[in-house]
Amino acid sequence: MLCLLPFVLVDRAAFRRRVVVALALLVLCFAGFRLSNVVSLRWMVDNITPAREVATFFARIGRQSFSWRLAQDERHVRTALEKPILGSGQWDWWRNGENRPWGLWLLTYGMYGSVGLLALEAMQFLPVARATWLPDGVPEETTVADQDATDPDTRLALGAVLLLAAIDNLLNSGMILPLVLMIGGMSVRRADRRYDVVQMDATIGG
Repeated sequence: MLCLLPFVLVDRAAFRRRVVVALALLVLCFAGFRLSNVVSLRWMVDNITPAREVATFFARIGRQSFSWRLAQDERHVRTALEKPILGSGQWDWWRNGENRPWGLWLLTYGMYGSVGLLALEAMQFLPVARATWLPDGVPEETTVADQDATDPDTRLALGAVLLLAAIDNLLNSGMILPLVLMIGGMSVRRADRRYDVVQMDATIGG
């Protein structure tokens, strides 16, 4: 959350766009690295000193589950890769393992394959890109509530929440349902009421 504060507080649009691109690449690179299954994180902790020190640090601050969740995902990557395009179509595709994967991205990949994973990431990042690159203007005749909803700062703050959720889903499988409503609302452009009234009058007059 602290890392995303500049995204909301800094006024420079170019900086905000770089943040969105960097975080999107971070999430995709993380997923790609895990799906490549070339390097075992467990092996790194056991054999590489810096990795062992990082794991010890997380254990010291009470975050032992961090490495444990990574290890759980690592157990199931090979099963998920058996059907890489459309997935298995089964919600419990991991059943041959001890525990389920913890990352929403891997659960999605195992069930829906690459198509599902790209859809998930697009659902999370496209509304943020929409708010960052194409902010809505506020029509002249709006209520205070309407202006609050269309305020660029409000949309950027909501975008920061979606970015947090995308990062959190790398190691957690849940998505708060109100976020889905936010995603839908941020993905569309607000219609000008005056235009709708004119169109209605023209229709009735005709």
